Amino acid sequence: MPRGLRYKRMAGLLRRLAERLGLGPGEAQPVVERLSGLYAHGVLGASHVVLEALTAFWLHRDGYTVSVEEPVEGLVADVVARGGGETLVVEVETGYTPPRWSHAPLAYHAARLAAKAARYSRLGDRFALAIPLGYAAPIHPALLEPPWRRSVDEVAWLKRLVDMFYTRPPLDAGMLREARLDAVLLLDPDNAAAYPLPPRRLQGLQHLVVQAALAALSAPGDWEG
Repeated sequence: MPRGLRYKRMAGLLRRLAERLGLGPGEAQPVVERLSGLYAHGVLGASHVVLEALTAFWLHRDGYTVSVEEPVEGLVADVVARGGGETLVVEVETGYTPPRWSHAPLAYHAARLAAKAARYSRLGDRFALAIPLGYAAPIHPALLEPPWRRSVDEVAWLKRLVDMFYTRPPLDAGMLREARLDAVLLLDPDNAAAYPLPPRRLQGLQHLVVQAALAALSAPGDWEG
């Protein structure tokens, strides 16, 4: 598909998503332009773009000033939201598994989520993971508790796990010990909704997934390109 057509189709989809969240064209345009451009150039996949836009739009509606794909201290943060005297950094996970690790998806994602928390939680006052509502993210239990409750054995276990997948550069054990996960944002594109949860409330997620799916089936959104 030509790059210009890819941009146009994605931009139209994101504008409709913004409208469903009650945002005006001017409010959504910076995010629409940035993410549609990255999609058109093949930098980001469609699923990631939609989830990232939903995160940014939802946080903007909640009163934050948001930017997407922002360079911060040598990394690129998916969403940076500023408001109320704090900076919230959000990393979006789609649940995609690279072919190389198709034989070990649970281990790969457990390591990836731990590495994300270690690298990105230090960039702001608060850190959140944004995940699709239907993705059962294998977040290690040690990350669902504050850092001061993390035992030496748990940090060592996390270090061994992460080192299986990430060695360039390797993650320092101290970063894993201090990693924070302040919130999990459950993303529901079907219903143009997001559900913030404290990490320890991830139990009971199945009920929320089923209810959201039924709502989407009874009133599906307009997602035609």
